Amino acid sequence: MRRKIFVIFFLMGKTLFSQSFDENFLSPKYQRNNIIKKTEEKTFDGWNVVSIFNEVGFLLQQTNYYKKERKSDYEYEYSISDSLLTIRRINKMNNEINNDFIEKYYYSSSGQCNKFEIYSSKNMQPFYFVNNFMYSDGLLISCEEDNISRRNKNSLPIKKTYQYNSKKQKIQEIRILNGIDTTYYSFQYNQYGQLSNYIQKSKGATYSDIICWSDSMDKLHIRYINFDKHGNWTKSYFVTKNGIKFRSKRKIEY
Repeated sequence: MRRKIFVIFFLMGKTLFSQSFDENFLSPKYQRNNIIKKTEEKTFDGWNVVSIFNEVGFLLQQTNYYKKERKSDYEYEYSISDSLLTIRRINKMNNEINNDFIEKYYYSSSGQCNKFEIYSSKNMQPFYFVNNFMYSDGLLISCEEDNISRRNKNSLPIKKTYQYNSKKQKIQEIRILNGIDTTYYSFQYNQYGQLSNYIQKSKGATYSDIICWSDSMDKLHIRYINFDKHGNWTKSYFVTKNGIKFRSKRKIEY
């Protein structure tokens, strides 16, 4: 039986349907001295994502439109200390009380993330977890992902491992589900160190509403091109067996 994998977050940002562990926050001192104020990404299938950032690169607001109709609108609030980063996602399109989601990154005395949890403000018990973090030379090399439904079924945690190049850029991520099903993620960079290709493969999987490498539907390949003077991509394409297909274009304000 084929497993359907939703990779829609690569098109509209991870916040359209759910939040997830972001490796950029492995250290509570995370800053990228961001010069980007706003991005607007338009995709091949009618989506338009508008994202607004603060001066250190934290996402403040993300609004998703489909064919000009607003489908989701989120704001973000941050609380940061040496041992804890809390991110609250506020759903601006739903006025129901306690409809927020809260991410918590916990840090050790050495400043490395050692636990991650997601809560709903309706129920302050975490429903998604990442733990058992392992590091080498300051880089994350493995961790385990879990959630309430998997624990209730006594399923194994999802094992994730990482590999890096000599510049400490992530080049591979492997995700093993139930100790059997494996998804491979590859990251390729150009001569300037910019991410130029993202490849995701999972035998027997299908990808939802995505242009895949071939009819087998188990490989996704995205290529980023047209980098601006700040090194940020402005166009992306799906790479297929028969050539490239338009994926998205992005306007960036600095």
